[in-house]
Amino acid sequence: GDRATRFADAAFAAYRTYANNHGQAVEIATNDAAALERWLKTQLAAPIAVPKLDEAGFTLVGGRVTPGAESPAAFVLYQNGDDERIGLIIEPGESAPPHEAFASPRDGAAALALPALGPATLTIVGCVDAPRLETLARIATAAPDPH
Repeated sequence: GDRATRFADAAFAAYRTYANNHGQAVEIATNDAAALERWLKTQLAAPIAVPKLDEAGFTLVGGRVTPGAESPAAFVLYQNGDDERIGLIIEPGESAPPHEAFASPRDGAAALALPALGPATLTIVGCVDAPRLETLARIATAAPDPH
């Protein structure tokens, strides 16, 4: 749908701008999700849940505020031991688009727009194959373990 396409376009633009520039990729560098959540909440005036992707081998690098599809959004960057980078755009909002996948031949990247936990849209983007992106999306949108 049109909304999902706008979310994917915003994710590709942020990924192109920030994920491939290893020298200046984040506004706040941290591997502490709680610290990034506190900072993003003050910047966006909305709570943002920063997913943990450790079980998939991706460590939080940091984040920044970036334009989203419909409002300011959080761009959260992760990296694995092979220097692969995955970006998440988390945009606060009342409703999310349906689960849709997109590819960008220009970037060699794939994106997946889907509802996030809480009132937000999460778009995950990276230069990984579609099944791996689906796995990362499932981990990113899973409810946190209360234990």
